[in-house]
Amino acid sequence: DVRKCLADFDAISVRTDVSQQLVERYTGRRAPIVCDPTVLLGDFSFAESNCADTLGDYTLFYCLDERQRAKHEKMVELLRQKYNRPVLTITSSHHTAWTITNADTTVYDASPSDWLALMSHARSVYTDSFHGAIFALLYHKPLIIMADDNERAYRLRDASQRYGIADKFCTTVDEAIAQADVEIDFPTVDRLLADHRAKSTSFLNDALR
Repeated sequence: DVRKCLADFDAISVRTDVSQQLVERYTGRRAPIVCDPTVLLGDFSFAESNCADTLGDYTLFYCLDERQRAKHEKMVELLRQKYNRPVLTITSSHHTAWTITNADTTVYDASPSDWLALMSHARSVYTDSFHGAIFALLYHKPLIIMADDNERAYRLRDASQRYGIADKFCTTVDEAIAQADVEIDFPTVDRLLADHRAKSTSFLNDALR
């Protein structure tokens, strides 16, 4: 059924190497890997609210995978001690029904504009979310990615390798702490993002003609 449906498309693109392999297996076609729409746009400063203007310094925790709760809550304690600043977490009741219990501040009702502002004002970001990692890169934030060996890791691994931050892809608390102070080469990240954005835009323009 998948093979039959894909054959009807004039153009196919994917977002990860895993998806690329699946499409090639079923269709024989090598679909290009285009960047996420958030990378296509790139600049979100126009959409930020002012909700973070008075918060001061904080580490932003944005985590979605409850299966990693033990690691996440351990990291809250370690990073709070390491940087001597509070930890703020954003919880989405629409996406997940759990939250980090030991954060200093928990935001339950962030709008998209609030989410952008909280990311923009953070001193550093800890996340198990693909979009959490992407926005940290777009905003040039020190970043730790925590992943488990499950389906959520595919896009995170692909993005960390594609945008030059493979060493920030961690699976254990020890790895994450070791990487916490390793600086990201943001000029290289920006170049890789811009190159992927240009190639993706070119594909989409050709496909939509």
